[in-house]
Amino acid sequence: MAEAGRPKTRLSSTRTPAVLIGELAHRFLEAWDFAQDGEKFGSRLGPFLDQWLPSDLRSERESIEAELAEIFGGFFDSKIYAELARSQILGREVPLLMPWDGQIMEGVIDLIYEHDGLLYLADYKTDRIAREELTQGAKRYGRQAQIYSRAARQSLEREVAAFKVIFLRLGEAVRVPPDESQELPFPIQLTLL
Repeated sequence: MAEAGRPKTRLSSTRTPAVLIGELAHRFLEAWDFAQDGEKFGSRLGPFLDQWLPSDLRSERESIEAELAEIFGGFFDSKIYAELARSQILGREVPLLMPWDGQIMEGVIDLIYEHDGLLYLADYKTDRIAREELTQGAKRYGRQAQIYSRAARQSLEREVAAFKVIFLRLGEAVRVPPDESQELPFPIQLTLL
């Protein structure tokens, strides 16, 4: 199974600063080899920003690089990073399209991986959140856990051990139980490219 990805296009500077930072963080992790020593991420940020930072934001490069270093600082020295380093990465930024209330719902599963023979889905968050708010903060993603888990289960014909929200700044992964309050009345198709 090959890793899925999205087309490599330049990022737009018309997004809000928080959205742009989030997109840059996702793009950086999309190409990161989790088997590498996490301490090496700092030497990769400069060349990464040379390639992906919109030209009209070059004057803010120092603050953007500092923000990304803060986001990744906790992550690359965490238990979840160590788990990913020992896992088989099956997909990154995997696109998902499905019917939803008469419309088409689009999503992206940040990470699909196998660890100790079990299948996991993960979603990266760059939010600033207090450690004591992690569990409550992760509960907001119950619906996403339900939809993404069902998509993976149907498409890959495997049970999903857990959907995890990875709060990058704190280097913490929180398992999110699916919100089963509404049954999803449709088949879902997920394709790993």
